[in-house]
Amino acid sequence: MESAVGQSILLYDVSQRILASTISETVVSSVTPTKTDLIKGETESFSRFSTSSHNDSGMITETSRIASVEINSPADTSTSVGHFATLKTTQMMRGLSLEPDASNSAAAVALGFTQQGYGRGMANWRDQMNELKRLRNQHNKHLKQVEDKNKVEEESLKSRLNRDYEATKLAMRKEFMRLEEIHAAEIEKERKRAMSVESKLARQLETETKSELKSAKKSPLGSFSSHDSDSSGHSNPLEAIRKRRHDVSTLETRKTKRLLLTQLQDIEMEQLRQYIRLQQKAAEEITSLLLRQHTELENLEINQLKRIQDLRINQLQSQHEAEMENLHQYFKRIEVGLQKRHCEETKNLPKYLKQKELQIRKQFRDAARIQKKQFKLLREERLKAPRRTSELGSSPFSGASESCPSSGLMSSNPNNCSDSVDLQGQFVIHLQDERQILENLKLEEKRKQADLEAQYNKSISELHERQNDKVETTHARENKEFKESRLEGVKILSNFQEKQRRDMLKQHQRQREDLENRIRARKESLEAAMKKNAESTKEESRRKTRRLMERHAEALRAFDIETANLGIDNAAVVGASARISGSSGVSGGSSSSSTSFSSSSGQRPSDWRHSRAEFLPS
Repeated sequence: MESAVGQSILLYDVSQRILASTISETVVSSVTPTKTDLIKGETESFSRFSTSSHNDSGMITETSRIASVEINSPADTSTSVGHFATLKTTQMMRGLSLEPDASNSAAAVALGFTQQGYGRGMANWRDQMNELKRLRNQHNKHLKQVEDKNKVEEESLKSRLNRDYEATKLAMRKEFMRLEEIHAAEIEKERKRAMSVESKLARQLETETKSELKSAKKSPLGSFSSHDSDSSGHSNPLEAIRKRRHDVSTLETRKTKRLLLTQLQDIEMEQLRQYIRLQQKAAEEITSLLLRQHTELENLEINQLKRIQDLRINQLQSQHEAEMENLHQYFKRIEVGLQKRHCEETKNLPKYLKQKELQIRKQFRDAARIQKKQFKLLREERLKAPRRTSELGSSPFSGASESCPSSGLMSSNPNNCSDSVDLQGQFVIHLQDERQILENLKLEEKRKQADLEAQYNKSISELHERQNDKVETTHARENKEFKESRLEGVKILSNFQEKQRRDMLKQHQRQREDLENRIRARKESLEAAMKKNAESTKEESRRKTRRLMERHAEALRAFDIETANLGIDNAAVVGASARISGSSGVSGGSSSSSTSFSSSSGQRPSDWRHSRAEFLPS
């Protein structure tokens, strides 16, 4: 029986320790935030830390929400990693627009809004997103306007350059037509002059022949006959004179024709040189025009690209400034909410501690009441043993007492009386033991009550001390974490913006390189075309000059053969024509006179010069 009572006391002590530890753990858990509480606290609003009795345990355990970058919190990384408070994806916007009242949706958790702070957070987020959307639309509109302006400017420049090119080509064609007309007029004038020279020479020779014949008829016959016989060897002096005059006329005519032929060839050669010079001049003008146009187009493209790139850089800078400003505003709101919550926690801490103290004292009263019941049961259990023993020994004791007088009267058994006296002594001893047990139980009960009260008082004092320290430590830690998270968020956003800027600069560098390559290729193609055209022009000029010289030489050979067939010495004709061309006034120079000749030698071939459009580059 005593072992059972001791076991019950041991169980009572264990139950009291478990109860006390449960109370202590309850108090500690109410002030010490766990990892789960921290993760849950990341997705709750600032207004959660109110003074309501339903959220008493969360008043101190709640931590401040970090920016939606989720720098230090591992919770909800699938929905918030890589997203800033000012940079929201289209999927988030679509989710928020479809479920505006779902406080626990993934988009709301990623944005850091819960049921109570959802309205205010959504309003701030909507304002920021509208501002960024307005800024983005403004940038796109401005960029589109600049691109359209550049396109119109480029089309205008190309149209003007094409008009200049066509005007230059038309001017060159007119210049070639004017030169052809001048050359045709010179040839026609030379033909008429040659015809007049030939007719004049024929009349002059005929006049001289008639005059000589007339003078021969009037002169004495002897002197004339002797002279005529000595010089011509003919018997008839008139026939000799006619024969000599015919030879002289033929020789002079051949000399004049050969001279006119060489003069015409000189004129044709000079006209070809003029045509070649004009062709070279036209090619040079077209080349310089194309180079100027290439330079103008190059400058326009470079300036337009620089204008677009500068505009993009400025727009990116303004966007980065807006994002950084939104991030600072976001952290400012978090800081204000955190300070407000800390003030509320500090203000509500005495009330909260009073409530916890009342809860602990209520638990103490319940524990004391349970302890009294347990000691009452223990007292009853301990008193049952001596009572049961006394009940067992009461039957022989009573029989002996009753038989003792009769035996005394009868004086039959003196030993039974002594046994009854012993039983009475044992009963007294049992009564004394019972009183001792009761006193011991009372002392034990008082001691247990005092220990329990001391334990609960100690728990209350530890609660006050731990709570005050925990609040200060939690506030300091939350402020430190907030500052670190703000610095980390600004750093991440700065790195992200710097990466964007570097990527844009690399893209601009590639665009400049591509433009330079296109300009270089276009210039190389233009230079190659101009070089090819210049070489073809020179080759064509040499070919035409060679063909003209060959034609002139062939015409002179044919003329010399014809002269030889007439029985005239070519050396006399060539020498006389050379002397006449050097000293006679008949030639008059190739620049001031033009000669005509027979149809066999005075007509040009149809391909003696280029077409008017051949000087232009392809």
